[in-house]
Amino acid sequence: MMYDLSNSLELESFKLRVNKLEESKSMVELTEKKARSLNQNAYCHLAISYFALQIGLPMQEVKDAYFKNYCNHELFARKRYDKILNVEREYLRSTTELTKDEMSLAIDRFLKFAAEQGVYIAPSDEYIAILHMQHEVQRNQKYL
Repeated sequence: MMYDLSNSLELESFKLRVNKLEESKSMVELTEKKARSLNQNAYCHLAISYFALQIGLPMQEVKDAYFKNYCNHELFARKRYDKILNVEREYLRSTTELTKDEMSLAIDRFLKFAAEQGVYIAPSDEYIAILHMQHEVQRNQKYL
């Protein structure tokens, strides 16, 4: 369960939940989620989906190959040791691990890349253009 501790109602709910868990001597894990807006996530997903439609590739391929690996390699690429193969190998981390600033940088780089490929992706503050992009993505969802 997630709680926004800047919201007084959610803070009180959190405290009650912690007290109940303490009383029951439960095993718990507490993790802090970095602040990132849902709007930022939604816009990123829309931009990737729209670009995928325009160039005719699956959305996941665009996300992994272009958004994460090509445009933002140093933000997403990490290495870990593979115990089975006995080698260090690279993997791409999730967008959920990025801070708000890192996500903004990643999106800006992707928009620039898209423009270089001849695909205009409207900035997040261009409401009418964003609506058009959303409509286009929804209409063609089966191709993503």
